[in-house]
Amino acid sequence: MKNIMYLVDNYIYYYYKGKLIKYSLDDNILKNGKIANIKRFIEQFKVMIRNNRINISLFGTSIKVIINPSYTNADIEVLKNILENLGFNKISIINETKLYKLNKHNAYLNYNNEYYILTFINMYDKKEFYLIEKNFFDKKELQKFAKCKLSNKNLLVFGLNKEIDEFVENYGDNAYHFNNDETYLIDLISK
Repeated sequence: MKNIMYLVDNYIYYYYKGKLIKYSLDDNILKNGKIANIKRFIEQFKVMIRNNRINISLFGTSIKVIINPSYTNADIEVLKNILENLGFNKISIINETKLYKLNKHNAYLNYNNEYYILTFINMYDKKEFYLIEKNFFDKKELQKFAKCKLSNKNLLVFGLNKEIDEFVENYGDNAYHFNNDETYLIDLISK
């Protein structure tokens, strides 16, 4: 049985027994994909578990958690402690950049409602990422920023935002989005 969780915008995406649950959280519980209010997150996570009849064993259950690249070691430890207190005994943390097929020709844009994460390999052959809050950049500024950083790379776009089609269309010929853009990361590891 696979338990996979991904926190994005104000949602918990939870893959359980072949079914994907999209659970909406109250405002200000998550910030840029990280838990900002621990007490309220735990309360709502328990409600999600109860409402969806998710079985967490008394002896512990394993879970995989997809995180964005902006997570620090402290953020990861907080997340692990919360999940351990919720009954998970084996917690695997997977940085979303490990799921990308990055190369010198491709870049990825996780295009969400509250933030964007641009990931690519720079000229020194190192992974580079930018977490950009939506309230600091509008779509046109994001397009200019991405074109400046990426030169002629293909931009592969996925995420929750309903404006993805418009962004990809206005970006140019070397931008593409996935059909499963909302569930792309979970689809990659749930197979």
